[in-house]
Amino acid sequence: MKIYCLLFTVYCLLSNCRWLIANSEFIQVPMVIHVHSNFSDGEHSVEDIAQIAERKGIKSVIFSDHALMRWEYGLWPLQDILKKRVDKNSVLKYGAKRYFQKIEEVQKKYPEILFLPGVESAPFYYWSGKHFKYHLTLHNWHKHLLITGLNHPNDYENLPLVSNPNAGVWSFKSIVLLWPLSLLVIGYWVLVKKKERKLTFGSQILIAHSRAYKVLGIVIILVGLLFLVNNYPYKYFPYDQYHGDKGVGPYQNLIQYVNAKGGVIFWAHPEAPNWEKPQEINGITLQTPIYPGDLLKTNNYTGFAILYEGYKEVGTPGGIWDQILNQYCKGIREKPIWALGELDYKAEGYLGTYLDSIQNVLLMEKQGSGKVGERVSEEEAIECLKKGRFYVLQKAKDYVVKLEEFKIETEEGKAIMGEEIRYSKPPKIKFEIKGEYELPKVLTPIKIKLIRGGEIIKIFEQHLPLEIEYIDNIESSDKTYYRLDITGPQGGKVFSNPIFVIK
Repeated sequence: MKIYCLLFTVYCLLSNCRWLIANSEFIQVPMVIHVHSNFSDGEHSVEDIAQIAERKGIKSVIFSDHALMRWEYGLWPLQDILKKRVDKNSVLKYGAKRYFQKIEEVQKKYPEILFLPGVESAPFYYWSGKHFKYHLTLHNWHKHLLITGLNHPNDYENLPLVSNPNAGVWSFKSIVLLWPLSLLVIGYWVLVKKKERKLTFGSQILIAHSRAYKVLGIVIILVGLLFLVNNYPYKYFPYDQYHGDKGVGPYQNLIQYVNAKGGVIFWAHPEAPNWEKPQEINGITLQTPIYPGDLLKTNNYTGFAILYEGYKEVGTPGGIWDQILNQYCKGIREKPIWALGELDYKAEGYLGTYLDSIQNVLLMEKQGSGKVGERVSEEEAIECLKKGRFYVLQKAKDYVVKLEEFKIETEEGKAIMGEEIRYSKPPKIKFEIKGEYELPKVLTPIKIKLIRGGEIIKIFEQHLPLEIEYIDNIESSDKTYYRLDITGPQGGKVFSNPIFVIK
């Protein structure tokens, strides 16, 4: 009996050990993210997008409509009353509950595809310049993060975003926002104060009535009421748009909120140059510099969008992504980050983007709902995103490169993307790549960069299909990782997420 108990204990320990990876079989599930519907600035309805996804063979769609497209500029000291507001279509304008319901309706009509609600969010913006001189500048509106995996509409309604009235929280600091109550008390005291004075002229006494106190009391009460309305709903939020740049504080605040709710959050288009130079729209200047450095300054987010606009400084070998992964390997960071492919989809062909242009291919275990013909579950999809068990694929016009397999084998077993494994002998890196062609077979070879710890250790140039087994005689005993950077014909690309190894 003791032997069985011991064996059971060992089994439990090993089943939870991150170094031993089960030799499970996986199927590939194509997923797209950052898809805009007509809930915000997209052209298609949610159902139109579902039809396109079905036609193109996409098995999971994460809608990423704008959480809030609201810009406000108020005049001090009543900035929440005397203000100009621009409020465009967004999830919070129409209601997150309605957003969830619409996606659920489409889910019932297309049961073979997984549809998930998500948002593209700008947690912070700020103003500079003078309103009356007509040279206001709106900064950092296009610094965005992608969010999904929040389970309740209220989680989206309460996102900590500037201009979201639900963003604040009740706290001791909320008492400060109730300071106008003191004006009501003072005004009432002045209003009921005795207003008569006795004036003596010889033997005569005159009673003088004064309205000054009454008028003053009413004025003080009205001012108090104005400020009470201005400060409503009396919830404390540490950021506003009137006191300059706050660095990465508002973004880290949003990251912590999403993590606490069990969701996933990715930095979107960190190198997008669209708004780097100031652009004037309706008398207002808009400017958002690229922000790859913010990935180094923030922590515990799920990942970043390597495509379309996150490769030059972040995703390139030895770039910011590799710096962050090395920080994780050295114990400086608690978590690694994963590369994601985003679409910023608004319509078929808009700016050359199609619903299947950029895909995230999830690796689903066959014994789960990853069985062929079955829809992947929301829990499994979110788990893949959290664990980095997926790769990024960019289609070429007539050509698709697919990473059929990428794993590392050691005497301990095998590991796939997002996993870690120990080794004592040189690890064996295996990968298999195939191509799909819509025209006659492309003869151009593909280029595969095998990256270890941020350095390219080997470049392969071969025709497809191919299977490669490479033994790396690594000398370092430090924890490190391997990843693939693949370029195919006609601009096709594949980026794997890393596999970690430790001696």
